[in-house]
Amino acid sequence: MNKLILIILFFVLQLSFSQQAKYAKHNPLYKDVETYLAQKNYAKALEISKTLEEIYPLDYEVYQKLSEPYFYTAKYDESVLAINNAIALDPLHYYHYLVLIRNGLYAQNTSSVNTGINMLSLTCKEGTEYNYTINFLNTFKEAFKNYNSGINVENLKAIATFENLYTSNKSKREELLNYEKKISSFETFKTDADFKSGLDILKELQTKSENGSLNNLFYNYFIEKSSFHFEKTKYKNEIEKLNNLVLSNKYINAIQAFVVYKSLVAISVNPIYIKEISKIIESKISNYNNTLRTILFTNLLKAEYDLGNTNERNLLRDQIKVFLPLVKNHYAKIELYQWLAASYQYNNDAEGLRIINEGLTFAKQNGYANSVHEANLNTIKNLLLNSSGQNTEIITKDDGNHSTYFNIAMQHLAKGEYDKMSEPLEKAKKIIENNYNDLSIEEKKNNLIYYNKVCSNLLGSYMGRNNAKAVETIEGYKSFYLSSLVKNNALINSAASIQKTLKNDEALIYLMKANAADDGLFMAVIVDNKNINQAFLFTSDLMSILTVKYKEQYIQLEKENAKLDYRIPIYNQNPVVIKNGSNGMLLNGDIRRIIDVYREHLHPNTVEHPNFSNEPKVFGNIFYRALFQPLEGFLAGKTKLIFSLDQELNLIPFETLVTDDKKYLIEKYDISYIQNGSMLVNLRNQSKVTYPKNIIAFGDAKYEKMASNGKQFTNLSDLVALNFEVADKIDKNLPLNDAFATFSKEAMKYLEGTKKEVENIQKMIPKSDVKMDKLMTENEFKRMAKSSELNNYRVIHLASHASVHRWVFDLSGIAFSVPAHPIDGEDGILVVKELEKLKFKTDFVMLSACQTGLGQIIPGEGVIGLNSALFSAGAKNTLTSLWSVNDYATSIFTTNLYQKIFNENKSYSTAVNEVKREFITGKYNTEFNISHPNYWAAFTLYGE
Repeated sequence: MNKLILIILFFVLQLSFSQQAKYAKHNPLYKDVETYLAQKNYAKALEISKTLEEIYPLDYEVYQKLSEPYFYTAKYDESVLAINNAIALDPLHYYHYLVLIRNGLYAQNTSSVNTGINMLSLTCKEGTEYNYTINFLNTFKEAFKNYNSGINVENLKAIATFENLYTSNKSKREELLNYEKKISSFETFKTDADFKSGLDILKELQTKSENGSLNNLFYNYFIEKSSFHFEKTKYKNEIEKLNNLVLSNKYINAIQAFVVYKSLVAISVNPIYIKEISKIIESKISNYNNTLRTILFTNLLKAEYDLGNTNERNLLRDQIKVFLPLVKNHYAKIELYQWLAASYQYNNDAEGLRIINEGLTFAKQNGYANSVHEANLNTIKNLLLNSSGQNTEIITKDDGNHSTYFNIAMQHLAKGEYDKMSEPLEKAKKIIENNYNDLSIEEKKNNLIYYNKVCSNLLGSYMGRNNAKAVETIEGYKSFYLSSLVKNNALINSAASIQKTLKNDEALIYLMKANAADDGLFMAVIVDNKNINQAFLFTSDLMSILTVKYKEQYIQLEKENAKLDYRIPIYNQNPVVIKNGSNGMLLNGDIRRIIDVYREHLHPNTVEHPNFSNEPKVFGNIFYRALFQPLEGFLAGKTKLIFSLDQELNLIPFETLVTDDKKYLIEKYDISYIQNGSMLVNLRNQSKVTYPKNIIAFGDAKYEKMASNGKQFTNLSDLVALNFEVADKIDKNLPLNDAFATFSKEAMKYLEGTKKEVENIQKMIPKSDVKMDKLMTENEFKRMAKSSELNNYRVIHLASHASVHRWVFDLSGIAFSVPAHPIDGEDGILVVKELEKLKFKTDFVMLSACQTGLGQIIPGEGVIGLNSALFSAGAKNTLTSLWSVNDYATSIFTTNLYQKIFNENKSYSTAVNEVKREFITGKYNTEFNISHPNYWAAFTLYGE
């Protein structure tokens, strides 16, 4: 061996020994604990064991060792807790239960002894383990048979039952060993059939866990140990759900919960989801040491960084800096350095660079030079150098990873080389799309955060340079999830195809968010049948809403929403405006809060906010100047506008924008909405259908108080757990009455107006049918969909209560008649995921109910809720509402709408827009004035 090789080998050996050992038993401190235990120096053994716990808080051998000095220093309760933690991390190890029995005997803890005996009878193998166990237990029986104090006699009796229990549990023990072997075989899986059979095994275990034939401790362990095998399979979403249900079990050991949490974070790429599951772990925070708290908060900080939540990121960053000097696990500390530094990007790059350099020094000093950990730190350092303008070299590493190409593009962005951004971003986009081909619809939704980042920057790179590519980028961006959800919605890759479907007097207007750094920067693309034009919208006018006049409204609404969302208000006194050159920047979330104020003026709540000013036209003009006036030069000769909106913009009706001559925008244009251009083309290319009948109208529902008492709801983690449980029940087609009763203790209010509404429809429109009272049921609607009876009607009209659930989105739905107890498995409320699964071919659906146009804000896609579910089910056009409209105005709107559609043969768009303009002119003002936007602007038309 030559000298060079010897030097290199010496370096590698030094590196491996200088790094912190991955497992506790390889750490010299572990040997020290054993030495001090042998010397009966229990105080020192305890001190070092606690240090090991700080470094390796998820290593069962640490807790096994920790229980010993606790036991020998007569801290019996602590010794029971320590060994229970070891059991949670490795419940198949028989020796843990012997220690639990011993510790439980001295702690006078009958439950621990009984648990230990029972679990021992399931995990102790015949032969050597059994013989050792019998000797161990007999020693205790013999030593304490005449002992009348200190050891509970009942506990000794429990020990005496072991042999009988061991015999009676033979079949269960063999079954558990068989499952252990099956789970171990997952390591060899290669084919789809292998993973499918593995998933079937886990679902079989889930059933046994639910019916009590398998101890939950074993089930939880098997699920967590299996998860990483499924990370790159189409069954990943199923595995996530199984982990969710484990994590949401409030009786799960806190340490085992953290292991499941780490597993979920490792296989999920959705930062919103990571924030949600973190709430469960936060509820157990008192059980965790500095290392586990660091891991939790680092995951949260990364999620806020990925989401671009500037305010939340800054608050969290300032709170968790304290862990840097406290955390003793090197991996956790380096991760904390990495994301603390990253959180300063665009905010205080200099401080971020100081922290990352400190992290690099720490890494080198502790043996991580040239490791993946150092590489990760350097990646963040390069990002900070780019954003601060200090990095002049473009790193062009080609490793096939979408994040690498994204970072290359960001380097070009920092240098102002916008034309060079497109190529790496196109590569990143393609990689994401290829990786997601086999994902379920739910997983695609979960992964949209990163796709959104890539596509929004790609769109920006094409702005002003390539109009056709800009349109194609938007279509790929806005159809990525929706095209999977909605049947017959093929992605249109050609801008020319979209132009071809537009009429001479029409324009399709895309309004997209530009980036996460400035919440008020939008990109507009205006498409007509001849031209494509683009514009950046610097919405500094919206900042006037943060001035003295409206500031109090803004802050009050933010406080109210924060209370409802179980979070700390972002602003308690003054909204923050960040100056960026001559323009101001809106922080992440500001647009949503500003829109909330606008909506309050469109739909005033005079009971809760009696002091709020009511100035819809003032706000309408502010939004007009910010979001529309710069586009008007491209709209000469246009009379109809079709808006395709991004995220929160879907929550405001553009009809209410007010021009400088004090006219609502709808007084100048017909306005409708579409999810994307591909949807418009696909809808217009569908062959026309002749329907035997005109309308099927559902109304006059009767609502009983649900007999269920609901679920226990004491904190935020209960809420997250309920989300998981509801999703599981929907998958299994089980009723949700328990979940609904959690939030609604009384029966819904009977809506007398819905009876008149559907009766008027039947009188006014020939060939119409109604379903009222006992026929207005979820069972009947599903039956008609399944039998294809709904396909006979041109229009489906649903008049009832509806809601988009604030806390458990999967409970969002429309109410039919609600029974006290489920009837034939139906609870009476048709939720979004149930609606998505139905099939009907109808021309128009009107949801005459509250807030049916709201839903989950999905990056790129807009709002996913009842409206998108209707398109998924097969509707070609929908009319939903953005807020509650009173019975009288709804009746006027409905009657005149159908009059124009059926008796005057007008298109849905023409009819809807004419009715709205007639509201504005006061045509329907009889008993009281209903010309205010509150009464007409909520109704939103989507479709062809």
